[in-house]
Amino acid sequence: MSKFCIACGAELPDNARFCTRCGAKISEESSGTSEPSHSAFAGSSQPKPPLSPAAIWESFWNAQWFTWAAIKFCRVINWVWLAFGIFLLFAGWWIYGIIFITTACGYILAVHERKQKRAVTACPSCGKKVKIGVNFCTECGAEIPVKEIPPDDPATAGKEEGSYSLRAKKIGLLISAVVFSVMLVLVTTSGDALFSNPIGNIKTVTFEDCGSLTMEELADQKLKGAKWFQEKIDDGTYHVFLQGYSPYYGEDVKIQFYFDDQNDGTFEYRLDKLTLLDSGTIFQDPFELMFAFAMLY
Repeated sequence: MSKFCIACGAELPDNARFCTRCGAKISEESSGTSEPSHSAFAGSSQPKPPLSPAAIWESFWNAQWFTWAAIKFCRVINWVWLAFGIFLLFAGWWIYGIIFITTACGYILAVHERKQKRAVTACPSCGKKVKIGVNFCTECGAEIPVKEIPPDDPATAGKEEGSYSLRAKKIGLLISAVVFSVMLVLVTTSGDALFSNPIGNIKTVTFEDCGSLTMEELADQKLKGAKWFQEKIDDGTYHVFLQGYSPYYGEDVKIQFYFDDQNDGTFEYRLDKLTLLDSGTIFQDPFELMFAFAMLY
């Protein structure tokens, strides 16, 4: 007659001492010798207890696909960071651009150094760098010991340390995913803050009633120590400021422009205010403002 486990109902060989399905110990008294009853299956239908957050995280961290992604994708992500940093520079976000470019270049150099270590070895006699696989040094003729290159797989990555370690690569991949997600949210919710370039646009404008110089040329030729900065008013609208020493007025001046991005490739602007910083004189009346501004030319 057939033998069944009373814990899970699995059919067992006659000489089984433990269940092959659930691992329960089988005794002559506790095992069934006929078809299992409905009550024998009652335990198998109970839901599994929910996994703890720690167990879920451990399962994710040790997943084979995540390990593979950390090894392969991190090299590509470095170049993505570099390209994104260059984009931020052209968009006028200098600080963020420099941060992204510096970080990316650091990791790209680290990857290059790792490749060099895996591709070359040193001659034991003269120290000259030679490619792995070369039998004799081209400098001194000494024999080069055989050096095996470990495969670039999870097992090898798990043994490396520092920025090459598997843990560092996994952390880098997670950070990249978070940062890219945040940047995506910023682009979709307040894209004007990223892509609008108020200062760059104001630099290109001219006030023909005053002269033919663009604002950038005015800053370079008529002001000393000129500095540009901006202040956000609302989505797409900014105050742009130009500040520097004016030889004509004999003191520092601060020029305020209004900038409004129309979100269709065009923008509106106007001259709002001119302030003589040392004397505290403010020109804001349209006629007085244009006259005072024209004196800068």
